[in-house]
Amino acid sequence: MLNFTEERTGKNCVLAIEGELVATTLDTVKNKVKELIGGGVNTITFDMTRSEAIDSAGIGFIAAAHNSLVKSGGNLKLIGLSKDMYDFFVCLRMHTHFTIEMR
Repeated sequence: MLNFTEERTGKNCVLAIEGELVATTLDTVKNKVKELIGGGVNTITFDMTRSEAIDSAGIGFIAAAHNSLVKSGGNLKLIGLSKDMYDFFVCLRMHTHFTIEMR
């Protein structure tokens, strides 16, 4: 199951993710990100402090969100990653494209 809360300030938005960011749970958050970018948000921060897992579909979603934001002159950040998630993102070299931070 996936829940998230949204905190928006101007063109910046923090989406606090709670639960698993996996293929079966992505639809709602995908739609929210499209809505935010379409509405002029150019920085999205995913707070992963309460996220339990991420799979390849979740990684693909993060990469696609990053690409969409870059096209609109914005950027993406991942914060609150567990050590395992942080190490995984570094292994994928995602940290060379956007900011990632551990808990």
